[in-house]
Amino acid sequence: MRLDVLDRGIKNLAPEDLQILVRRIAHAVTRASWPAIRKLELVLTEDCNLRCDYCWIPKRPEYMPWEVAKRAIEFLFEESRDAQDLEITLFGGEPLLAWDVLVQSVEHAEHLATAAGQRVHWAVTTNGTLLNEERVRFAAQHGINYLLSIDGDRDSHDRHRRTADGHGSFDLVVANIPALKRVQGWLGARMTVNPDTLSGLAARVRLLAYLGINQFLVATNITADWPHGSEKAIKEEWIGLAHTYNEMRRRGWPIRIGGFERGEDTERKGWGCEAGQDKIAVTPSGDIYPCSRFLDAEWLRENSRLGHVSVGITADRRRRELTDTREVIRYKCMRCRHKDRCTGSCPATNWLTTGSPFVAPRIDCYLHDVGETLKREVPEAWEASKIPYRPEPLALFGDTRSLEDGTCPSTIRPLN
Repeated sequence: MRLDVLDRGIKNLAPEDLQILVRRIAHAVTRASWPAIRKLELVLTEDCNLRCDYCWIPKRPEYMPWEVAKRAIEFLFEESRDAQDLEITLFGGEPLLAWDVLVQSVEHAEHLATAAGQRVHWAVTTNGTLLNEERVRFAAQHGINYLLSIDGDRDSHDRHRRTADGHGSFDLVVANIPALKRVQGWLGARMTVNPDTLSGLAARVRLLAYLGINQFLVATNITADWPHGSEKAIKEEWIGLAHTYNEMRRRGWPIRIGGFERGEDTERKGWGCEAGQDKIAVTPSGDIYPCSRFLDAEWLRENSRLGHVSVGITADRRRRELTDTREVIRYKCMRCRHKDRCTGSCPATNWLTTGSPFVAPRIDCYLHDVGETLKREVPEAWEASKIPYRPEPLALFGDTRSLEDGTCPSTIRPLN
């Protein structure tokens, strides 16, 4: 191409056409520099009927218009290139408050996937209080798994997960488990552990398993104010949980706990996480962020916004800074004995707690020590994860389906 001809052509462009050309060039450069986007967190609303005190989404009546949701989904497909499997998480706030847009989003994405020969894998993180028969059936028809946020027993759960008028929400969630169990079968739960709910962790997992929960994502609230000296108690509770898991799996209980299933002995593939690389989050206004965790505080939003669905990702330099994988900027990690397995922790929580996306807080680092301790003191927990499940007594929930031969039929499957 002759550059002088190109230069004359550019000079003859109207200002609005020049802007279009600039955007197209920037888009082409971005596509050549970054992996395909395969994962989308669609924050349908920042509103919620609960007021959980550790939630990172500010509670305000912001709802995603259908036009924004439609464009965000189309942006995912445009940027997915030849990726066959896409993941969409419908998130909030409480996403079920935006039910109509949720339904439209699912149907539109399925239409695009069919036309493109791709597959969409769905997840909905919900507080579980707004589930009903219609919503449970819709999810089952479209292959959607609900992930419940529930923190254990009534006392622990209600300390932090209360309704807008100050009442506990435990009973509201538990009341909906049987209906969800009858249709979805395999249920996952996200348990958030705070300093004042650490004690009795294993007992709470056992209780939720009796209530019908199969898969546990036990998440320590890293941004909480953990007192100095908490490390010993954290280690003791996780050792207790490892023993409980080992016991229940050897008795045939169909449960999985993140950490024990995959082990902690795999080498990392690189520094950093997928946020901002092949994964993005879109807010109700259409702003694009690396992931929903960056929505915690206004200053964090201002410094991590990557673009808007109407024009795509435009903050390429910021994107590169937030996803920097160089070892030199992780000088503290370089001296750590876990550096060959740790990815450097969540950049958003790092930034919130230590002032840098590349420096992890002490509690997060200590959890890697706990993992090493568990492998050394309770190695049988990882061996137990290989034991086949026994048939699950779903008749307790009004259903006679079971887990045959240690495998999960399509309607009762572990969450990926």
